[in-house]
Amino acid sequence: PSGTFPTVTLAENGAPALDAPPEGEEPTATVREELIVGTGDTTRAGDYLTMHYTGWKWSDGEQFDSSWDRGAPFSFVQGAQQVITGWDEQLLDIPVGSQVMLVIPPEEAYGDQGELAGETLVFVIDILDAAHDNA
Repeated sequence: PSGTFPTVTLAENGAPALDAPPEGEEPTATVREELIVGTGDTTRAGDYLTMHYTGWKWSDGEQFDSSWDRGAPFSFVQGAQQVITGWDEQLLDIPVGSQVMLVIPPEEAYGDQGELAGETLVFVIDILDAAHDNA
């Protein structure tokens, strides 16, 4: 990690937490920092990704979503526009087993739509599996 963003701590079950709310200037483009580098296959477009994640708002550090809290991983097809742009573009070429932090400005998150409109978002994502599309 660069030290630019909050430090991530892990609960006994592996769920991440931020040690403090984000501070300073929000990035204008998505930033990806590798916190843990896994040893599995690397993710690629078309993969069925399975992951655990937690998200916080940059503005106040408030957690707004967590698959850990729901007790079930989240899955989607990488690059199929099923998730926000920041995820589709930044969860490529990552070894399975990795943990990454994504700091995503509004333009690559929810833009001016919904309850997270205008928010820069911070996610900590654990890549659990990447099922490759062999078609």
